[in-house]
Amino acid sequence: MTARALHIENVPVTRGGRRIIRDFSLDLRSGQIVALIGPNGAGKSTLLGAVAGQTPFTGRILWRDAPVKPGSIGFIPQANDGRAALTVLEA
Repeated sequence: MTARALHIENVPVTRGGRRIIRDFSLDLRSGQIVALIGPNGAGKSTLLGAVAGQTPFTGRILWRDAPVKPGSIGFIPQANDGRAALTVLEA
């Protein structure tokens, strides 16, 4: 059996003080390919921000059976207004 890579348990998704998703849970195994789809404003990016440790959350998010630490998982949103000090080639 393939090891569990990502475990999300009872994580609500809140945006602008409004709860969008209640008690989201998911188990993904290493090597799985999944898609997170939904209408605009459904909480997809907010959920991914929580997984990456960029958005505060309650519930449990584990990466390889350890709690997610801010900065341990990368996340690049579709719209990003930030500028990097280095180009991809320089990094």
